[in-house]
Amino acid sequence: MDKKIFTLEQLTKSLQKTIRDATGDRQFWIKAEIAQVKFSGSGHAYLELVELRNNQKVASMSAVIWQGDIQMMRRKMSGDFDNIVSQGQEMVCLATVEFHSVYGLKLRINDIDLSFALGALEKRKAETLERLKKEGLMERNRAIPLPRIMQNIALITAPDSAACEDFRQHLLQNEHRYRFHIELFPSKVQGEQAPRELINALLKVNAQNFDAVVFIRGGGSALDLDAFNDYELCAAAANFPLPVLTGIGHETDLSILDMVAGSPHKTPTAIADFLIDRMYEFEGQMARMMVQIARNSANRIKQNELVLKNFYAIAEKYPVSFCQRERGQLHDRSVRLLRLTEELIHAKQIILRRTESNTMQLALDKVKRSEPKRINEASQRLSTLFQHKLTLYRQRMQQLESSVALLHPKKTLARGFSISRVNGESLTDVTKLKVGDQLTTELLNGQITSTVTDIKKT
Repeated sequence: MDKKIFTLEQLTKSLQKTIRDATGDRQFWIKAEIAQVKFSGSGHAYLELVELRNNQKVASMSAVIWQGDIQMMRRKMSGDFDNIVSQGQEMVCLATVEFHSVYGLKLRINDIDLSFALGALEKRKAETLERLKKEGLMERNRAIPLPRIMQNIALITAPDSAACEDFRQHLLQNEHRYRFHIELFPSKVQGEQAPRELINALLKVNAQNFDAVVFIRGGGSALDLDAFNDYELCAAAANFPLPVLTGIGHETDLSILDMVAGSPHKTPTAIADFLIDRMYEFEGQMARMMVQIARNSANRIKQNELVLKNFYAIAEKYPVSFCQRERGQLHDRSVRLLRLTEELIHAKQIILRRTESNTMQLALDKVKRSEPKRINEASQRLSTLFQHKLTLYRQRMQQLESSVALLHPKKTLARGFSISRVNGESLTDVTKLKVGDQLTTELLNGQITSTVTDIKKT
């Protein structure tokens, strides 16, 4: 039997015709996962679509989005195109089946269903939110008290973003001139790698060196912010030992990271305002406390001054009154001691006199009983001796009286002598006189008063 041989071109054209006849250039809504995507320099996007079942690939096909269709889709999706057309994303797209003799079979993607992507996003958010609630992580970071002032900030964001620059300028150039220290931990905030980079940046933060962690970005669509809905990121933030502040820049929709953060805010500048206002409030509280402390201190000083004055008055009077009281007590005790001493001496003297009298009487009685004869003899001798001594003393007294009578001044005056006196004193030396002195001269029968007019010494 002869072989019928076809050329490769004939085969590919046959397949092309068959596929065209089968599909009739119809468009199909296809759901698939993007296993790989590559953008060419000409602006086309080349994708590898797969379908997985139980983590096993059950279908695979190449696809292309031409540059013109990409521009149309970007305008329609308002920036969500890059989030949907990325590796690992599942999408629903409107495509036609094309077969080319050279490039083979592929899908040409003409449109993408944004609502499916958003629905998938909301589904993932709901699943993540439910998981976090079951694990008790929704309120964990909010339970951490916010410091009164937060000056040391760990900032996690894209380093070259406008949000980063706005936040830094707004915080560091504040009108109150408060000082803040901001350390940047760079990370992507969008795309497939963003959740892992955000987690790694958070894990690099040393909680001992900072007051809070701040996540910011400059807004975007719901799909742009999908990185902040990642479960691992939200769980890490919820369990972080520092307060987490978010300012992801969207007004209407909250990310899950906002929900678990200790202090969520709408924009990066809103966080900066919050930190500055908190510092300003703290400064005001400190100022009010200082005023209150000054007022209380002044009142306390016045009170203490009054107390000190009272103490001073008491201390000034107390020693005097104490000394007076003690002196009175000492005087009373001295008088009592003197009286007791005199009474004791008097009592002892009485006892002593009694003892002396008794002793003398006893001795005399004893002597009288033992030596009556000798006592009688001694008494007679004493009486004789006494009489003899008495006679001698009488004679001597008579002699003295005779001598005194002879020496009496009148006897001397009677013999022609006189006594001169100056100022009542007897004059014995002319050196005691001076001219003009009044001289009184006593004679036997009178006195003569004269004035000294001349003095001669011999």
